[in-house]
Amino acid sequence: MKKALISSIEPVTNFDKTTGYRVAQVELPLDIFPVADAMSWVDCDDLTVADQWYFDTTTNTVLVKQIKEIIQPVTFGSQVF
Repeated sequence: MKKALISSIEPVTNFDKTTGYRVAQVELPLDIFPVADAMSWVDCDDLTVADQWYFDTTTNTVLVKQIKEIIQPVTFGSQVF
């Protein structure tokens, strides 16, 4: 299990209005280092990626950021004007 560095001075608000804090860095447990009071290390999934996951303060877990799906219209052929 890896460790995520949480920055409590960088709030995150996702498109679905869930909130938390930024995952600034992800390291193996042997590679963590002392951090300032505004930051902390928490356990996270091995697949966690900094800035693509966030620390959810309601569940105290690191979760993947949900991305709003954008549906592109489908066109067939092309038109020349």
